[in-house]
Formats: sequence, structure tokens, C-alpha cells
Amino acid sequence: MTEEEAVLYFKVENNEELEQVKELARQLSYLPLALSFAFAFIANTGSSIETYVKSLAETEANDQLRSLTVSCEVALEIVKKDLTEHGRNILAYIPYLHPENIPDFLLKSLLPVNMTEDFKEREINRLIVCLRNNSLATLKSRGNNRVIAVHRFTFRVMMNMKTEQEKTTEANALLRHFCYNIYLDTSLIEAVKKNVMFLDHAIELLKLYEDCNRRPEMEDKVLCCALLCGVAVTYRLYGNTELSANEYFEKARDAVCELVSVNKADFAVNVSGFTAMKDILITINGSELIRENSKNLFNKLLLKGKSLSDSFILTVLTNTMRNKEQLCYLHEVTNGICYTNNQIPKDSIGELIENQIITPVQEFKESFLVELMIHILYNSSKNKRLMKLATDDFTIQNTEKRNNFMARLSSDNLCPTDESLVELQYSINLAELLDDHYKQNCPTFRLGLKIAAKRVPFYTLSVHRSQTNLINALKRLSRF
Repeated sequence: MTEEEAVLYFKVENNEELEQVKELARQLSYLPLALSFAFAFIANTGSSIETYVKSLAETEANDQLRSLTVSCEVALEIVKKDLTEHGRNILAYIPYLHPENIPDFLLKSLLPVNMTEDFKEREINRLIVCLRNNSLATLKSRGNNRVIAVHRFTFRVMMNMKTEQEKTTEANALLRHFCYNIYLDTSLIEAVKKNVMFLDHAIELLKLYEDCNRRPEMEDKVLCCALLCGVAVTYRLYGNTELSANEYFEKARDAVCELVSVNKADFAVNVSGFTAMKDILITINGSELIRENSKNLFNKLLLKGKSLSDSFILTVLTNTMRNKEQLCYLHEVTNGICYTNNQIPKDSIGELIENQIITPVQEFKESFLVELMIHILYNSSKNKRLMKLATDDFTIQNTEKRNNFMARLSSDNLCPTDESLVELQYSINLAELLDDHYKQNCPTFRLGLKIAAKRVPFYTLSVHRSQTNLINALKRLSRF
């Protein structure tokens, strides 16, 4: 049923009721059965449309709504019987996604990696047909980029049918899937396009983890931090979405700080001993307080990273999707290792470590959160610059030395605002500390430009290039 059909069905008399019917239809995802139950309930009880909309959010449903729920549950059981085991597994993940925009590309990605494309196509076709035949979903677009919309009411019923253990297990599995598939390196068009297709669904999942009643394990918290960063990076390149990017960068930064018991207020300009535009003697490393805070943060990130399990790290290494640039590099430096589904095979990890192409597991663990925090702060810094420039109220005092400094910052695509410079200084300090750490503990993996590319970290090769660029920028700026 369309919005116009719903309005005609309810025969509204004024604009206020018109908007209420539209909202009711949206809440029930235009499901004819749901709307017919709603119409009957309102007519029989004399209740208002607004009251019925509010009743949808109540924990205990009325008898009429319960009848609708039972009807939906029966339809879902019919669908499950018509699906294969793979199809039922995909169906289980659907209520964690964004209901109005589910691309078949995402559904296919949830199937086993060793399944052929033809087999995946048949599985998804069968799922879509079953959902549509039972009035549980609609097909919004066809062809190579099919998108389905699953009714919101169906989402509610599906989620209520799950046990708490099922919700935890499925949410954690989907969290890992998104972390492995969303690129933090968005320098390639292919990465941006893929991230955008996952974006809304990753956000829906993160809302579950923001629920104060959930108590995720430490490694799940780490992945939440990484996914928050992935969402933020995608928003930053999405186009005119700097505010959304800033929201998720700050969520990612604060989540890492909470994980390692660091006061997030340390990043505030007014407590950082930082007066960017007023103090022309400022250095790229920031004040003494910022440098001390950076050391404290680095040590805590390093310590927390050590507590990650080897199995967690190996799983991350072998399940993370690599872009074409990374795979081409790995193909050049290895002896014909095959990379299935853009992933590094488990039996190749030992050889890659032995040949010093990736770091040993222990070093990987220690640097894991440090690299993530550098990535968050560096990209957040650039995003804050874009936010400031967008307001068109950025002014700089006419001081020759300051102009020279700011020109150098701008030429390196760095960020000349108070808040962005604070984050930039932290990212540079962390990068330098990590560089020193590798010189001391793993000298073969010092962060030179060529060596950096060999590490193939969890996030991207460009993380280390960013660190190298920051350190080189520091050396240039120190001479002004």
C-alpha cells in the first residue's frame, strides 16, 4: 500500500490527521494487513490515530496488535520453511539493518566467502521472493543494484522472537562483518562506494551497542571503536556531511578514551594549555601539557593493546578485506600467494611475518589501538578544518610569522583551527612515539615510507603513510 492509498483508506478530514495517517503508515511500513488492523481498532474503540501511533511504542501490545504480531510470526515461519539454511542465516541478520535500504550486495556479503556468485544470486533471489510473497518486504529497485525494504513492523516482530543470547551472538557477528568490510582507507573510489553501501546499516548496528543495558566484551568494544571510525571517515568523504563525520569521530575518540581510562576532556582546547591563534610561539607538538598527555595516552593504548588475544588479532588479519592497491603490493612482494575474496589466507600469515612483510603478532597487538587513535585524531582534525571553513568566519591575525606557519599547515592539508590543531598535535605526538617504539622494539619495521607500506595493518596501508607524512611535516615546520 502506498502513502496515498493509506490516506484514502482512512478518509481523513483535516491536515493534522493527514500527517498522523502518514506517520502511522510509515511506522507500519505500509503493510496492508497492519493498516487494516489499525483502521479496525481505531474505528471500534473510538481511539485517535495519534494514540494508536503511540501505542506501537508500548511494551505490552493490545489484543488487536497482538493478533497482527501473531500473523506476522506465522508469515515469518512460512518464509523460514521455504529457505535454505544459508537463507535463514541471512534472514536472522535483517532486523539489525536499516529497514528501508537493504542492497542485495550487502545480503550477498553475508553469505560464505567460498560460495560462487551464481549460488549467492540464487539464495538472495529466493529470500527476496519469499519475503515479498508474504507481504513482509518490497523491492525498491531492480537490476544489478537491487534494494529491498523490509517493513518496520516485521523488524519489531523478528527482534522480539529472538532470545537475548541470539541477539548478542548475531550482533557481535555482524559487528565483525562490518569492521572487516568497511575501509578506513578511502583513497580509492572502490572503497568509498562500498563504504557508502554499508553506512546506514553500520549506524543501525552501532545504536544497539550504545544501549546502556548492553555490556560488550573488551574486544567487541575495540571493534566498535574501529567501526565508529569507519563511519566517520565515510561521512567525511560523503559530501557536505562534515557535522555527521564530526559526531562519529568524537564518538570514536571518546570510546577509545573510555576503553583505556583516559579523560576525554584532555582534548578540550581550554584545558590543553593551547591557544593556537593567540600564541605565535606554538609548535606542531603543542604545549608541554599536550606532550605529557600524549605520552600517557600512548602508554595506555599500548598496554591495552597487549591484552588483546592472539586469536583476535589473527582473525582480524585474515578476515579484513583488502583493496586492490594493497593486494597488488602483496602480490609483488610474495611468491605467488593467492588472495581469495580480497583476504589474506591464514596459512600465509607465518610466511608474511617471516619475510617481514607484516609485523609479528605481538607488535601488531601493541600498536593496534595506537594506530586506530592516530587515524581517528588525524582525520577528525582535517574534518574540523572543513567544518570551520564551511562557516566562512575563519580569520587570522596579520602576522608575518603566523602567516608563514599557517601557509605551511595549509600546504600540508593540515588544520588551522584551535580544536583541529589540538587533535593534530596529539596525532603527531602519537605517531612519533610509535615510530620510536618500532625503532627500539622492531627496527626492521621503522616507519619509513617504503617500509611502512609493508606492514599491511588492520586498517590501511595509508595509516602509516599518514604517520610518515606527519613526521615529515613536523621536520619541515620545525624550521620556520
